[in-house]
Amino acid sequence: MRHDTIRAAGPASPIDALAMIRATPHSPLARLRLWYEMVALGNERQAALAKEAVLRLVGGSPDGLAALAFDAVRVGAFAQAEELLDLAGPRYDYETLLTRSALRLEAGDPATAAALRRIAAKAAPVVMSPSAPDAPLILKTRSMDAARFELRFRGERGFVGRFKGGHLPLERLIDVSARRIAAVNLFDDERSFAVAGTPALIINTVASPDLGAPALDAIGRHLAAQPRVPVINRPEAVARTAPDRAAALMGGIASVRFPTVRRYGRDASAEAIERDFAYPFLAREVGTEPLELVADRDALTARLASATDFHIASFEDARDAHGTYRKARAVLVDGKLVPVALLGSDEWRVRSTDRRAMLADERLRDDERDYLADPAKLLGARRWSALRAVCVATRLDYVGVDFAPTADGVLVFGLDAAMRHDLGPADGNAERVSAAFQAMVDKKLR
Repeated sequence: MRHDTIRAAGPASPIDALAMIRATPHSPLARLRLWYEMVALGNERQAALAKEAVLRLVGGSPDGLAALAFDAVRVGAFAQAEELLDLAGPRYDYETLLTRSALRLEAGDPATAAALRRIAAKAAPVVMSPSAPDAPLILKTRSMDAARFELRFRGERGFVGRFKGGHLPLERLIDVSARRIAAVNLFDDERSFAVAGTPALIINTVASPDLGAPALDAIGRHLAAQPRVPVINRPEAVARTAPDRAAALMGGIASVRFPTVRRYGRDASAEAIERDFAYPFLAREVGTEPLELVADRDALTARLASATDFHIASFEDARDAHGTYRKARAVLVDGKLVPVALLGSDEWRVRSTDRRAMLADERLRDDERDYLADPAKLLGARRWSALRAVCVATRLDYVGVDFAPTADGVLVFGLDAAMRHDLGPADGNAERVSAAFQAMVDKKLR
């Protein structure tokens, strides 16, 4: 997979790999890179010879094989990394299990990746950060169902693993190096908390009400037994932000519309969906981000063929008077609603990358500048107050809302307890949100 990116981390051709071998003839990594290149070229004989040379240089040492496997991950030789870990024999440490999970995800095997995350959570139910050992203990909850462990290319560091998806990105909001934070790895029971000790604060970072539901239930049970511990983002409040439940939060709030959203199982029929929704409508697999536009029966049939649970949402035309699709974002932190972005696009799906196109549109740039400076003035006090009422209704300490202004109010696209707050311009309000979050943490710790 991703051969172009992999070669950005290592040699660009077998010739380069051979040059490395000549320069460092006793380096297993140089031979490993040749092994990878030969596999990529389909030269099985040379690949087998390169692999044999690797194993001869490592000498069969399980620790040496495992160490070289991590080097293979770093340079992007994922298949070779898996083979080396297999040869190293069973290893049940947290780092190896997570790396194996990421490698299975790269290989298109999410089921095994999830099973390996479960084993990793049992191996290390709590992961303590090494920083600020004398600071008050903060527990950060993590759902090992909702968070994937993925490999991402990071320049000179090569490929590194990181958790991604379904969680509040705490490291973007506070200086984690100044805090004593322990990550509590959870599935569907609360026993991991017993290993962590008594905290001064629990920050629930689980933000996926669908994939994270078992962990949210477990957190709720633990909090019921520890009612005096302060919490940021209670789990029952996160659960209410599920796409098919969020509209209920807006009942009675004037000037607010929410698309009709329903959840369907993998056995849903096209006829049942067509009774509920008119084409076009939007669909996405439960627990995932990308939306797809379903324009007709053929597209719906293809969607149903994936055999997964999914949400269907009505398609709402959010174009402004100039024919531009708009998406604004605001974040509520400790009761304060902060504007963070106002984007525009010619396409119905407005993305953060549309900011580049906005550089050529003075109207869109001016609108965003005015929104960040005084949202109530740009949108009208009625709309801004309605948005704050929606966010407050979630009863979350931190929540983001994506919306579009309409002629009669606002169209709310979604609520998210993990919404990124740093998608605005470089001189936007990201630092304001981070400062408010830091202040909230300090207040909860007092």
